[in-house]
Amino acid sequence: MNKLTPLLACYALAVSSFALAECNPPSVPALADGATADMSAMAKSQQDVKSFQADAAAFYQCINQEGEKDAEDGEVLDEANVARDDAYNSVLAEETALAESWNTEIGKYKSRQVK
Repeated sequence: MNKLTPLLACYALAVSSFALAECNPPSVPALADGATADMSAMAKSQQDVKSFQADAAAFYQCINQEGEKDAEDGEVLDEANVARDDAYNSVLAEETALAESWNTEIGKYKSRQVK
């Protein structure tokens, strides 16, 4: 094995970690089960979804600002850009999945209320 390979792997990891050091992705909240939850549990889940969306928006802004700062500093590194893109896309996918789950749970809850 080439002696340089582990060194390059460590460098890539350090660069990608450094690039995202300031930006922390939000944690996906657990949602109430719409089939059994009461109104207060559903209201809390709704607030948790809104909080996640606000935290995700702040994360996206942070990622974009880091990219702009690196570009201004002349530190445009492909590894850092890839890491930022991956992190951005990961949170976006979680946000989309959370919205779909929320819509499912609120649908279950509302179906119990209509009867």
